[in-house]
Amino acid sequence: MTRLFAGLASVLATLVCCSAALAIDYPKKVFDATYEITSPSGPSTMRMTSDGKGRMRTETHSGGSKFVTIADYPNLASITLLEAQKMAMKGKLSADSYQGSETADMKKKGAKDLGSKVVAGHPCHGYEYSTAGKFLTQIWIGNDIDWFVQSTATLPTGKSVTTLKSYTTKAPDPTLFSMTPPAGYKVSGQ
Repeated sequence: MTRLFAGLASVLATLVCCSAALAIDYPKKVFDATYEITSPSGPSTMRMTSDGKGRMRTETHSGGSKFVTIADYPNLASITLLEAQKMAMKGKLSADSYQGSETADMKKKGAKDLGSKVVAGHPCHGYEYSTAGKFLTQIWIGNDIDWFVQSTATLPTGKSVTTLKSYTTKAPDPTLFSMTPPAGYKVSGQ
């Protein structure tokens, strides 16, 4: 259980760096990306999908557990599903919940320019910024996909490195963005 929550903390830190907004901002493109994450709590995988209409899904497998967060930015709502515990936690998003992983988002944050390099086979431009003065993040955004290819977050527990393994602009199945908890899940929150 401790490993699950450590993995969840690591993924949430990744989402903070990767998930900008005045009047509700969100990714305007459709994509389906998979990542590998290395962190002090162990390896994990993450799949991020966007329907281009303000709904994002992040599915993480860590330490034998699976959890899913679905964000509906236009409706300022989210749900997190913990599969092993059969638990669904509903939440509210604020207008600035989406922190962005595109070049324009880095400029809004006033991120330090790190220059260019190739990361995971993608020509990238790098940025560095601090979130709430607590987490230092370096992020490399693919020039070809304008989405993050790699991020390194320095956390109190150590470094978490998230690296892109696959990326497609094929539209994900719309049912992936359902805000209705699966049958048998205990619901908490809003």
